[in-house]
Amino acid sequence: DNSRVANEICKLIITNAKARAAAKAAKDNIIKAGGKISTITINPKKYNGCKSTNPEECELFIVEGDSAGGSAKEARNTDNQAVFRIRGKIQNILKSNNPTLADELKMLIDIMGCGVGPNFDINKLRFHKIIKANDADSDGDHISTLIDGFFFKMFPQIVQAGYLYEAKPPLYQLTFGKGSNAKSIFIPNQYYFQKAVSAIATGAF
Repeated sequence: DNSRVANEICKLIITNAKARAAAKAAKDNIIKAGGKISTITINPKKYNGCKSTNPEECELFIVEGDSAGGSAKEARNTDNQAVFRIRGKIQNILKSNNPTLADELKMLIDIMGCGVGPNFDINKLRFHKIIKANDADSDGDHISTLIDGFFFKMFPQIVQAGYLYEAKPPLYQLTFGKGSNAKSIFIPNQYYFQKAVSAIATGAF
């Protein structure tokens, strides 16, 4: 008699079941790799794990926001590439000698699985490539710097071991022509964008 309401209830049941399954899978990924789960729950909306438990081949991409996270999730190799989404500018822990970490950074520590402070053990680190993949604009640069500060202060051993990387995406894409004849160039920053615009305007491009 109330098919519309019944459909909505069924959708809600299915959505909640998927969320529970995803949360369990994310937790199991950490446990299988020998990591320790703290009181911070690994949020499946923020983290997508990988199948491999071999740190030497595993990569963790730290991306900016849900949009980038969705793209990275679809483009990654699920065998060895994991994705963690941050919500813009993270906490600046360099301002305090004994910072109280935000839940987002606690979640990142749990995902890495190596502990922190006196409990740190680099042999338990799940990823030998931790890759900052922020936007190429000024906000992305700021976020990248804040992540650097977090690792330099809390995990200098990870930096010294050469496990922290930075992806350098282009800021602009210029496309010339249409259809199968179209060609694109990628421009890394605002400086080269202005040079490209000037070259096009003067016919030198």
